[in-house]
Amino acid sequence: MNRRLHELGESWTVSEDPFKRVSTARPRSYLTFVDSPRFVGRNPTNSEGSQFEPGDPLGFNVHYRANGPNSVEVFSIANALYLEPNTGIETQKAMLAIFTEEVNKEKKTLRPDFSTLSPGDTRFVTAQIFTGTPQRPVATAEDLEKLKIGTQVAFVITEITYKDAGITHHERMCFWLQTPASPPGIWHSCEVFTKSD
Repeated sequence: MNRRLHELGESWTVSEDPFKRVSTARPRSYLTFVDSPRFVGRNPTNSEGSQFEPGDPLGFNVHYRANGPNSVEVFSIANALYLEPNTGIETQKAMLAIFTEEVNKEKKTLRPDFSTLSPGDTRFVTAQIFTGTPQRPVATAEDLEKLKIGTQVAFVITEITYKDAGITHHERMCFWLQTPASPPGIWHSCEVFTKSD
């Protein structure tokens, strides 16, 4: 514009209005967890949210959603169910150490499994006890009684690694289930593994 004014013989110029500058920063998109973990349900229908019975798959579904204006690329999901004797901070730290060790082992041996979530897409993963085998762990009468009276506490821990605009982020959560461990459950946040980025 100023060059054209000079070509026309004008001696005045124009400058950019600082109040009209448009930001070129791309708005951030996120993955967020939806609600608390949900009971996986009973066989044979596996309808979500039903009370466990002996022989049912022992696990909890963790739902997550893409939020924001852009798609996000998920390339790692790690989650597990732990049955611990109490909710103390030392128990939580020990559980997190085991989880972190297992995740680090998997990162060295498994290839990333990429998937893209568009804004508003919701998916879930099932947290189960790690057995080292393809078999799904099932609830025993003893497990269910211990969960009911509180001599065993269910912990669900999940980490989702994803990219937004090429930048890596992590969505993390850890919850424990209060007695009597009946659906939908009263869930509490752990004191560890609560920071997402």
